[in-house]
Amino acid sequence: MFATLYKWLMESVWPWVVKHVWPEIRKRVIDIITKIVKEFFDEFDEWREMRQKAGSAHAEEKAARADDMAKRCATEEEAEKYRAIANVWREVADNFRKENEKLKAKVNELLDLAKSTAARDLEALDVGAIVLETKGDLLSLSGSGQRPALPAPEAVPSNERDGCLNGPKNAEHERAIS
Repeated sequence: MFATLYKWLMESVWPWVVKHVWPEIRKRVIDIITKIVKEFFDEFDEWREMRQKAGSAHAEEKAARADDMAKRCATEEEAEKYRAIANVWREVADNFRKENEKLKAKVNELLDLAKSTAARDLEALDVGAIVLETKGDLLSLSGSGQRPALPAPEAVPSNERDGCLNGPKNAEHERAIS
């Protein structure tokens, strides 16, 4: 009975799904992935901006202190030393801003790449080639020629298990979890 239902699904319903439903699903998945990626990059950009502003503000504050010290100095030689220190801190603040702009450009480049890669990969996905295969009571998807399979728990030797139930795999794992 299952084989008859499967055959009917693959011959009648699946082509209709591929032709009419998959294009809409693909568009929505691309939209969702794009939104998730953009949200992640926006959060990262906000964090980066905050760190840059804090670093730049700190350097500007140090420059202002050095300028203030230069004004209070009794000798021109001592004042020159503090003005030089202030200039170094201004340069540090300027470097923060320049590095921030470079990082921002790189982040935008990566965002565009992530969006286009996700869209391209989904566009290239040949859903029509994916078919359901049955083997006994198991139902699996194929199409890429490869089906991922997990070994049965008894097929993994106890000394290679993750340690959750049967202890650690090795001494290094033991140190890592302790």
